[in-house]
Amino acid sequence: MQWFRNLPTTIKLMVAFALVGLITGVVGWLGVSNMAGINANADNLYEVQLLPSMQLTQMRGLVHQIRTNVYITLTETDPEKAKHAVDRTRELQRELQDRQQKFPPTIRDERFAPPSRITRGRPTSITASSRTGSCSSSSRAARPKQQRMPGNSATSSTR
Repeated sequence: MQWFRNLPTTIKLMVAFALVGLITGVVGWLGVSNMAGINANADNLYEVQLLPSMQLTQMRGLVHQIRTNVYITLTETDPEKAKHAVDRTRELQRELQDRQQKFPPTIRDERFAPPSRITRGRPTSITASSRTGSCSSSSRAARPKQQRMPGNSATSSTR
C-alpha cells in the first residue's frame, strides 16, 4: 500500500473518479438491459390479464342489461314496450353469446381453460368415458367423495 500513498493527489482523485464512473456505467447498463424484461411484463399485464378482464366486464354489463330488460318485460303493462324489451333482450343475448365464443382463446392458464383444451395430453380412454358418463373404478377412486351434511340426505324428513 506504500506505493499508493506515494502517488500524487491528482492521480488518486482521477483513479477514484474513474472507479465511480465505472460503477455508474455498470449500474446504468444493468438498468437498461433489465428494461426489456420490465417492458415484457407490462405487455403481459395488458394483453394477458387486462384485456380478458375488460371482456369479462363487458359481458357482465350485457348480463345486467338482459336482467333489466327481463324485468321490464315482466312488469310492463304496454304490450308494445314489452315486445321492444323482448327484442332488445334477444339482441343482447346474441351479442353475449358472440363474446362468450370469442373469450376462451384468451385463457392462457390450463386451470381455467375450457374442457376441450383441458383434455389435451390425457389418454383418450378417460376422456371418452367422461363424455359418455360412464366411470371406471379407477376414475371413481380418483374422485373425492362428497360429504353429506346433516339433514341433507334423501331420507331425511321434511317439517
